Amino acid sequence: DQAITKTNGIIDCIDGTCITINKDLQRIPFKCSRRDTRYLNRNQNLIHNITFSKTKTCKYNASILIEDVEQHKLKKSHKKTGHDLGSKTFCSSSDGQKYDAPKRLDKVERKRKRLQRELDRRVKGSKNREKTRIRLARTYEQEVNIRNNFQHELSTELIRENGVLVFESLNIKGMLKNHHLAASIQ
Repeated sequence: DQAITKTNGIIDCIDGTCITINKDLQRIPFKCSRRDTRYLNRNQNLIHNITFSKTKTCKYNASILIEDVEQHKLKKSHKKTGHDLGSKTFCSSSDGQKYDAPKRLDKVERKRKRLQRELDRRVKGSKNREKTRIRLARTYEQEVNIRNNFQHELSTELIRENGVLVFESLNIKGMLKNHHLAASIQ
């Protein structure tokens, strides 16, 4: 990933779903949710910096840091739960609830393995190898996005429902050395 950071003063304006950085980069379209677009348009003067990064699949991402003046408060909960990491389920809580790993992940992992074998068969320097490399990079990106989305949704759900969360402390690095369990633990 390549990253370029621009500080405040370089961002000229955000107009609807287009952003103008300077005279050379005008009206660049971007995608985000309607809620985030409204929030950006409302708080243009609070933008602290913006970081552009390019992924291996030739996609560009802009990460915009805004000084937030609003305090987001969660409802207080006095519920306390303990959570245990599992090999068959992602984790299970002390109140009996089990959280499974995302189902789509298995399908994407199989596709990634197939594309990796396909890439290994390709002739180095050929156009077909480059096309396969980009397809493989997209699959890796999709796998990472599924994992990150699952972890984000699960952590948000746990935080909203519980006042105190207790997790067991495990030696993950040591457990990853066991080749029979490494894939499920990771």
